[in-house]
Amino acid sequence: MLVSIPPPSTAGGQFRPLPASTDSLGLQTSGLDLPFLSPPLTSAFSSATTAVVPLIAERVSLPEKLNIVPLLSVLPEPLAAQYAGPSSALLRSSTAVLTMDFLKPLRKPRVAGSRAEYVRLIARLKSLGMLGFTAAPKAINGVFTVGKDQETDRLIIDAQPANRYFVDSPHVDLPNPSHLVQMAVPAGEAMFAGKSDMSNFYHHLGVPEWMQPYLALPPLTPSELACLGLPAGAAFPMCLTTPMGFSHAVFLAQSAHEHVVYSSGALRREDSLLRLSSPTVTRDRALHGIVIDDFFLFCLDRELAERIMQRVFAAYRAAGFVVKQSKVVMPTSAPVKIIGFDVDGAGCVIRLSVQSQLSLMQSTLAVMRAATVTGAMLSHLVGRWTWVMMLRRCSLAVLQHVYRYCRVAQYRRFTLWPSVRRELSMLLSLLPLLEARLNAPFFHRAIASDASELAGGVVAAPLTPHLRDRLWPLCSSRHHAVHQALTNAQRIRFPDVTLSDKSLDVLGISAAEASSFDAFYGTVASSPWRTIVAAPWWDTEHINVLELRAALLAVHWALSFPSALVSRVFLLLDSSVAFFSLWKGRSSSPALLLVLRKISSLLLAGGLSLLPGWVPSAVNPADAPSRLHRDACPPG
Repeated sequence: MLVSIPPPSTAGGQFRPLPASTDSLGLQTSGLDLPFLSPPLTSAFSSATTAVVPLIAERVSLPEKLNIVPLLSVLPEPLAAQYAGPSSALLRSSTAVLTMDFLKPLRKPRVAGSRAEYVRLIARLKSLGMLGFTAAPKAINGVFTVGKDQETDRLIIDAQPANRYFVDSPHVDLPNPSHLVQMAVPAGEAMFAGKSDMSNFYHHLGVPEWMQPYLALPPLTPSELACLGLPAGAAFPMCLTTPMGFSHAVFLAQSAHEHVVYSSGALRREDSLLRLSSPTVTRDRALHGIVIDDFFLFCLDRELAERIMQRVFAAYRAAGFVVKQSKVVMPTSAPVKIIGFDVDGAGCVIRLSVQSQLSLMQSTLAVMRAATVTGAMLSHLVGRWTWVMMLRRCSLAVLQHVYRYCRVAQYRRFTLWPSVRRELSMLLSLLPLLEARLNAPFFHRAIASDASELAGGVVAAPLTPHLRDRLWPLCSSRHHAVHQALTNAQRIRFPDVTLSDKSLDVLGISAAEASSFDAFYGTVASSPWRTIVAAPWWDTEHINVLELRAALLAVHWALSFPSALVSRVFLLLDSSVAFFSLWKGRSSSPALLLVLRKISSLLLAGGLSLLPGWVPSAVNPADAPSRLHRDACPPG
């Protein structure tokens, strides 16, 4: 069913669109470069289209019984000290706020519903202990609701006025489909998956007293205060718990959740999907992910997984958090819905459920059949598709013109461009291919490619267990790949070892992690590489395009082996542009996108999962063949 976003209204109490800025809602869109894409509100990774609905107090989802946990008590000590009081590290200067008010003034805060429903909502929140009252608010914020399910709506505080006073929230790394698909299940094994969800997590996190005046809501009249049994002196309600819509809410909630489970010893941080040194699912550990209030884990041993989940539940109880029992799924090999996907442990497959596929197809066809479409409507649809396409990131190369349409149209209505219709049609055709097989084997060769303005080179080496173990972390984890790139940049900037180590320490990169990169380079250099391709180019193109063409040659060669079908292929290259383009799955450069689409078509048709890894030019074994040097690797 297509859910449309109504145009902005000028009167309070009517429908209004969601703020397009992720900063205004305090949510993120997984780091994807999607213009004008309103973030889902149920979590950072909701796959459902969300629309503002009129405020009805009785429909607002609130905890039946509130147990407020002081936020500072569940944060790591450094963060707790930082958020204990106002400081320049958290609040913008008055000059900066005045400048922003002048350059981009905010609208008067409004309530997206009737006045009577707003007063009823305040009464409900007050009865639960979620509100205080003040006569001196520092920021007054709006209120609206979005659909949650058939019976309830989700309360959102339009905290743009409060967010203006606070510095930008730190970036939050959250598991997404790209992390799930990197897991490797040994052949013949069944994986057990479990999950849990904390009940009303945000509502249970009590904000520090000094922050509460920044989270004030529109004032009540003297008669409304009297009806609620409140004195007339403090007319402004203010949130005592963390509201959805506050720019730091996701960061604080995620930090609190991680601190509770890691500090208690219930989980090990090194087993997080975000920081794996080896994504292989084993019997002696449980890989896990934490997404704000959600927790999920994967293991080959059901009993171990159950023990770990019980330890996690005990850590929640000790901290004062409440688990939503209806959302708990104990470890099972049957399909479990995790961050929007069915994870089938018995078949080792991750895919969208049939019902979700039908819903996505119906929404797409409805947009294509509509006489006119706003950019906001298309943005929501593209957001849903993007989340699914992250199972096979190479499929993102299909999209180009939809982004421009969203950026140009925004809330205005236009007839869909033919180029947009073509891309949506291609998405429908690719939907059956958007799944990941966790037991896919590795291609028996590791490949490296390189390009110069003269020629392209491709080399290959037998994939030994030692080489595979070295390649895994840097070819399957964005966290490790980014740290590797930062380490290399700092070493170039600071040739002195002491200065380089200090600069890496500031970036949060340990000496042990930096040394692992050197070990990786040493393993690559010592492997027996053989030249597969060393041929001059037929035409002149930009070097970044040629780097991708060399990668295309490597994929072509791999697919000449029937054993490469439905497998994982390691590909090393020394171009940062080519590496991150392959990692992301698309590029804003038309020239690069043209080659990426050719690579993507081969990967999707052959079921290949490309695992790109970056190496310095001095280490890249394909460097010499790409320059037609005589001392290149011997022919394969």
